[in-house]
Amino acid sequence: MGFIGDAGMVKESLYWFDSMKNSYKVAPRCEHYACLIDILGRSGQVETAYKMIQEMPFEADLGVWGALLAGCRFSLNIELAELAAREIMRLDPKNSGAYVMLSNIYAAAGLWRKVSRVRRLMKENEVKKQTAFSWMEIDNTVQYFVGGDVSHIAIDEIHTVIVQLYSQMKVMEYIT
Repeated sequence: MGFIGDAGMVKESLYWFDSMKNSYKVAPRCEHYACLIDILGRSGQVETAYKMIQEMPFEADLGVWGALLAGCRFSLNIELAELAAREIMRLDPKNSGAYVMLSNIYAAAGLWRKVSRVRRLMKENEVKKQTAFSWMEIDNTVQYFVGGDVSHIAIDEIHTVIVQLYSQMKVMEYIT
C-alpha cells in the first residue's frame, strides 16, 4: 500500500469517490468530501481540493474546511490557509484548532508577525487552546489520558498496547 501522498492513492481515492456516486448511487456527504479534501491536501493538491469545495452541492462544514487547512501545512499555501481558517472561525468562533493550525503554518513559512497576530487574536477573542488527550478502549471501557500523564491506573497496559500497535503498523508498512 502506498502513502497517501502517492499519486496512485489520489487516483484510487478519486475512483472510489466517483464510483460511489455513479455506480452505487450513494450521494456523498460532507465527511466523504472531507476525506477526499484531506487526501488531496496531503498530496499537495490544495488548489484542486479548494475547487472541489467550491463545486460541492452543499455548504462545507468544519470537517471539510479543517481538512483543507490541514492540507495547507504541506504546501504552505498561505492564501488558502487563511481562507479555510476564516471559514472555520465563522462556523465555530471558539475553535482553537483553526487558530493554532494557522499560527503553525505561518511559523513554518517564517511569517512571525502573523504568528503573533493570530496569538493576539486568540487572546482578544478569549479562545483557549484545548488540552489534547488520547483515549483507547480497554475491556469495553473507554480510558482517557493526557499526553505525558503517567498517573493513569492502567498506564503500563496502555504503553504495552501502544508499542504493539506501533510494531504492527511498521510490519504493515503504514509507517517506516
